[in-house]
Amino acid sequence: MRAILLVSIILSVFSFAPGLEEIVLTDKWEHTDEIPGRIQHSVIDKDGCPVGCFFIIGNKLITRDKVVSIAPWGQGPDEVTNTSSIFPYKDGDLAIIESPSRIKIFKKENDTYKFKKSIWLKRGETFHAIHNSLFFDGKFFIAGLEILKTTQAENEVSAIKVYGEEGNSLKNLLVEKWPAKIFETRNPSQMRRYILNYKDNIYYLIENELRVSVVSGKNLVDEKKVELKKPDFYKKMPDDFFSRKKPPMAPLELMKAVEHWLVSYSRITKAVVEKDWLIIQVRTCNPKLKRFALLFYNAGNFNLEKTFFIDDLLLGSKDGKLYCYGGGDPGLDDDIVKAVIKIYSIK
Repeated sequence: MRAILLVSIILSVFSFAPGLEEIVLTDKWEHTDEIPGRIQHSVIDKDGCPVGCFFIIGNKLITRDKVVSIAPWGQGPDEVTNTSSIFPYKDGDLAIIESPSRIKIFKKENDTYKFKKSIWLKRGETFHAIHNSLFFDGKFFIAGLEILKTTQAENEVSAIKVYGEEGNSLKNLLVEKWPAKIFETRNPSQMRRYILNYKDNIYYLIENELRVSVVSGKNLVDEKKVELKKPDFYKKMPDDFFSRKKPPMAPLELMKAVEHWLVSYSRITKAVVEKDWLIIQVRTCNPKLKRFALLFYNAGNFNLEKTFFIDDLLLGSKDGKLYCYGGGDPGLDDDIVKAVIKIYSIK
């Protein structure tokens, strides 16, 4: 009886764990276009084409044959005044959060995106720094940092704000109270957030921590926080790194400090859920290794199963494929100029 029970447990474990042997380069798109700005946001659209927001030069759609400018800066229907987040919407449409109060929906026509409609979000006047978003179960989940209440002693902040499809505010998730002095010495709104969907759950991560916060996407309740296993090379961000300085830095000095900060520790550069994997890309910050590591965690139990080293920057995933910007992040990795897309299959 014990032997039968043991066999059953072993089979259940192996049937739950997704199989993975390697990632294989299966396609490569090379363009002559030069993209000097680092990548702020990226997503893979319904046709398997990367869409990205690049620092300084704006939003681009990259197809096999060309690089196309979309949703340029401006106040016209097909334009945006700011890109806080890019994410897939219904029926293959693309959503761009222009401000904490407005989402613009774009429909793909041939090799470009055209404005379809706006969704206005009903919100108050509190500060909200938006970094990433997703649409799930008829709701918008917006990840960032929102200050809900503030006093001399502390601030009440939320990491995820949920809206209904018509823009009505539903709930604030991952609400915490922070000492007010945090905002005097650091700039936590600078940290990029990632928000992902796995089955009925929403996963939330912040770039300077290997930790996943899990919330229910159906019931809108906080579930748990999971500390992820760190690889041996992992370089933690120092607690006093990129702190606010007095007097404030000049704009050029600040830009250099930000660029130094972005490449000097093992921050998360991208996180995706593909198949039954939570895939997190981090910088290695080790000259003996490639620029990045792809950490494959089991999306169900969060065990670290595989690590792959790679020089290419992960942009997103779709249908078992990982889409990467060849050679690194333009604007941060100095030798990256030409637009090259490399596509890897998960085997």
